[in-house]
Amino acid sequence: MSEAIIASVEDAAYHSAHAYPGGVESLAPRMGIGAQVLRNKLNPNTNSHKLTLAEADLLIGITGNKSVLHALAMSHGMVCMPLLAEGEYACDTTVLEMVTRLWRLGGQVGTAVDETLEDQRVEAFEVQKVREKVYLHVAALHELVALLEGMSE
Repeated sequence: MSEAIIASVEDAAYHSAHAYPGGVESLAPRMGIGAQVLRNKLNPNTNSHKLTLAEADLLIGITGNKSVLHALAMSHGMVCMPLLAEGEYACDTTVLEMVTRLWRLGGQVGTAVDETLEDQRVEAFEVQKVREKVYLHVAALHELVALLEGMSE
């Protein structure tokens, strides 16, 4: 999973499309949509054109960028995590890498909370930053459990 979370579904879709190699011009034909139509659907300031669920699913599938899924999950108090594919297995090294990732993410949560409380004022944008760091940490914890389940006999 990416280490950055975009909390807005619309912003996540916009950034996914624009980060795709070749941008919207390259992505649109693969989605079966005209480039200008896709740009309109991705424009957060346009109310008349929006991505359908099927188009969002296609966007995720083509780009491989899961930020739309994470933004949806986060906005509903849920967490997304990858599952091991059929026949895929974890090993001790994979688990160790996940544990060190958890240490790093836990430190990021602590840093975000520390920065939030530093001026003795808690502002909405600071809470959002903490929420994003906690999301990444919780998702990684669930990934660790999935890895261990994959190793169980």
